[in-house]
Parts: sequence; C-alpha cells; structure tokens
Amino acid sequence: MFDLNYRILNSHLTQPSAVFWKNYVPQSARNSLSNLEEPVSMVNVLLVANPYKAMQYFSRFFKHIFRNMQFN
Repeated sequence: MFDLNYRILNSHLTQPSAVFWKNYVPQSARNSLSNLEEPVSMVNVLLVANPYKAMQYFSRFFKHIFRNMQFN
C-alpha cells in the first residue's frame, strides 16, 4: 500500500496538483476556498442552538469574502 501511495499516486496525482495549486492559483482564490468551512460551522452551531456563535461564524465568513475581493 505504501508503494502504491508513494510511487504512483504521489508522483502522478498529488504532487502535480499541489505544485499547480501553489504556482498557478492566485492567493486570493486560495483564501476564499479555505473560507468555505465557515457556513458549515455556522449551520452546525445553529443546530445545537447557539445563535451567538452562529452569528460569529456568519460575520467572519462575510468579512473574509469582502476582504478577499479585489476591486479594479
């Protein structure tokens, strides 16, 4: 299993995709994609009836969206 992961999958799939991600995807897009976990967390804390924490996730999500937007 290690040989399959290291020799085949790493050299043909994960390493090229990681290099592409680092070299060709703009930093603003990478930051925006990492921000997608905030709505999921917001729904989770709403389901456990914690509206204050949900509002924190909501405001952080929109703050990050507007901060990462580039107006030309």
